[in-house]
Amino acid sequence: MIKSMLFFILAGFGAGYFGLIDIPEAVGSTAIMVLLCVMMFVASIEMGKLGFIKDLREAGLRIATYALATVAGTLVSAWAFAPLLSISGKDALVTASGMGWYSLAAGLVFEYSPPLSIATFVYCLFRELGAIFLMPVLWKRFQVPELVSLAGSAAMNPAVAATAVTGDQAFIFYGMISGSIVSMFVPVLVPLMISL
Repeated sequence: MIKSMLFFILAGFGAGYFGLIDIPEAVGSTAIMVLLCVMMFVASIEMGKLGFIKDLREAGLRIATYALATVAGTLVSAWAFAPLLSISGKDALVTASGMGWYSLAAGLVFEYSPPLSIATFVYCLFRELGAIFLMPVLWKRFQVPELVSLAGSAAMNPAVAATAVTGDQAFIFYGMISGSIVSMFVPVLVPLMISL
C-alpha cells in the first residue's frame, strides 16, 4: 500500500512538474474532498462491523486515556519543536494533527497549503513506519498501550507487525481501539488547527 501511495505521489508530481496534466484547482480540490468523504464512509462501515463500541467498553478507560494522551502529546510536541524546524507553531499543529493518517490528513491540508500537505503526508508516513520498527524493539521495556501510541491513528498496521514479531496478540486489540479513537480526532483537529 505504501509503495502504491509513493508511486502515485511521484507520478502526480512528475505530471504536474512537466506539464503533462493540467487540472483546474477548483476541480482538483472538489475531487479530493469527495474521495476523502467516500473513504471516511467506508472506514466507518468497517469500524461498525468490528464491534468497536463493544470492544471499547471492555477495554475500559485505560485505553481511552492512552489514546487521548497520544493526541495531547502529539500536539504539545509539535508546538514545542516548531522553532527547531523553522516553521510556525500553527503549521506544526496542522501537520501533527494528521496523527499518522496520511491519506486523509494530506487531503484536508491540501486546500490550506499544497506544500504543507506534502509535509503532512511525509510526517504521517514516517510516524507509521517508525512505529512498525520501534514497537517490536521496545516491546519488553514498555506496556503495549504505550507502544501503540507511537503510531497514532495508524496503530493497526504497526500492531499487526509487532504481533507477528513478538507473538503478543494484545498489540492488535489495543492497536485497533487506540487507532480508532485517535482517528476520530483527525477530521476535527486538522480543520480546527487550519482555522486558528
